[in-house]
Amino acid sequence: MDKRNRRKRARMWLFEREIRQVDIQRALNFKHKAQVHGTLWGNRNDRKVLRYLLDIGCPPGFLDLPADMRVKNVAYKRSAVAANDEDMRDVA
Repeated sequence: MDKRNRRKRARMWLFEREIRQVDIQRALNFKHKAQVHGTLWGNRNDRKVLRYLLDIGCPPGFLDLPADMRVKNVAYKRSAVAANDEDMRDVA
């Protein structure tokens, strides 16, 4: 999937969940939404915005992550899965 389609899918993902760019801007305490807008449209790669999108559940495949964030995201996902597995063992 090319960069343009990935970004479009990220915007659709946000739209389906009724998350607006201004909501992300406020959550990150940015003065303007330019950082959020630029990241979602592919003009910039703001790491705070990308990390926030991953944290709220946006699939990493919808984002054009920098190489170092891709590696960290794999470790992040593995730790989240491991924590979930431990929680499930406590229930059983």
